[in-house]
Order: sequence, then C-alpha cells, then structure tokens
Amino acid sequence: MRKALVDTNVVLDYLANRTPFADDAELIFNAADEGVMELWLCALSFTTLNFLLRRSHGPAAAKRALDKLRTLIRVAPVDERCIDRALAFDFPDLEDAVQYECAVQLKADLIITRDSAGFKRSRIPVLTPGSFVRSL
Repeated sequence: MRKALVDTNVVLDYLANRTPFADDAELIFNAADEGVMELWLCALSFTTLNFLLRRSHGPAAAKRALDKLRTLIRVAPVDERCIDRALAFDFPDLEDAVQYECAVQLKADLIITRDSAGFKRSRIPVLTPGSFVRSL
C-alpha cells in the first residue's frame, strides 16, 4: 500500500472545511478510509492543528476534529535524528524540513501539500491535493 505524508495545510483544509480546498482534501481522506492508501501526519502538526482549530472553532470542536483525524491517519514521530537532519537541510522553512524528514524516515512514497515550493529540494515526489486526486 502506498504511504503519503500529508502536509498540515491539507489536513486543515479537511478538518476546517476550508473552501475551495476542502473537496480535494476530503477525497484524499476518503481514499485512506477506503484502504486505498496510508496517510501519515508529522507529530508536530497535531499541536499546530490544535492551536488553529481552537482559535477558529473552539476547544471542544478542536478536540473532536483531532480525535476524528486519529482514526484516519498514522502519526510520523519526530525525534532527535529528525530534528538534527531537518536543521541540516537547505529548506527555507524548518516546519517543511521536519515534515520532509518524517517522510524520509517512514519511507513515504509521496508528500501531499498545497505548498509545493516549500518542498523543492525533496527527493520524494510532491503532489498537490488536486494532482493526487486526479491520480487516484
């Protein structure tokens, strides 16, 4: 089964129903729910998502959304090696570098993000949600 690391922005599109991006995000999560692929999220993304969802939807809604998310997605760990390698990468954004290193460590087949520019140096194929959905 293919493994994909999903960037935080795609997960937020799904959980917060952000138009016009939510439709593609929902199809990605439906594919995971149907067993078509395995979705992974970098562990650090959970705290980011919690912060953003609490601010926009309140604490109870944020908790429900993250509980739902955990039923659909696997969690890629962030450890010392991950951080050390991310700091050594020539990525413009540390968060993208950490997510990339998570993808490398779990041997992901691809990264799904709306921020393709942040992953220009990736050796792992990077697809936008729309491109990924069209490839299903």
